[in-house]
Amino acid sequence: MHDLSRSTHARKTIPHFERVSAQLQRGQSMEKRQWRLEARAWEVQGFLRELPNMSPTLRAAQRRFEALVVSVRREATNQVGAQMLLPVDGMEIRQLRRALRDDHLFPVSRLAKKLLKFAPKVESALQVPHARANSTDLVDAAAALGRALKPHTKLLVAEGYLPTTFLVDLRDARKRLDERSRQIDSAMRRRTKATEAMARLFSEISEEVAILDGLLRSLIGRNRTLALKWKRAKRIPRQLGRPKAKRGLAPISVPRDSAASAS
Repeated sequence: MHDLSRSTHARKTIPHFERVSAQLQRGQSMEKRQWRLEARAWEVQGFLRELPNMSPTLRAAQRRFEALVVSVRREATNQVGAQMLLPVDGMEIRQLRRALRDDHLFPVSRLAKKLLKFAPKVESALQVPHARANSTDLVDAAAALGRALKPHTKLLVAEGYLPTTFLVDLRDARKRLDERSRQIDSAMRRRTKATEAMARLFSEISEEVAILDGLLRSLIGRNRTLALKWKRAKRIPRQLGRPKAKRGLAPISVPRDSAASAS
């Protein structure tokens, strides 16, 4: 297991690491490999900060690496923030769709079909989307139905089947679904943007680690302690959990009677 408490710097960064990366580890944002790459970045950063007698070239490389780490922190926070705006299991958005379709679109359109047979250009607006229709189709259908029925409000209410506020209720249900759908779409775009940015940053970090590895060879020399610390810092932590079972042929069991007769 990769120990993040080896250095003083690592111990100082654990509070931020727990606030952001622990959420990612629970599957709320980044993939597990990204979490491990982030842990490697903190370790390399801590190693460089504790390194004495750095040359100007190595100091410049450290500044480049520090800038990349800052960008990773920013994108990780953006990723977690976007994930927190997304529904956990989709139940909320399904309930909003069902409420708009079953509680408003269906009863209003069925009654309107009976009473507004004479009205031109109303029939097309009375079509209720399928139960599996997406949020955009339901919102568009509700908006079209509201526009088509607005001139006939008094007639529909006079029959006693619909409340006087049925158009307002339809509009409110449509707005609730529309606003929540837009929030989810925006959060998904933010999460995708942050994920793509982190993938690019981790690629740059890997390149910088390779450069640092070349620059540090002369400084580390034969210092085995320092070499071991750098080896641990630059290594990507192993994935936690039980290792996958290796695939192979099952052993062939020979009955005892057959083995005895063969001998």
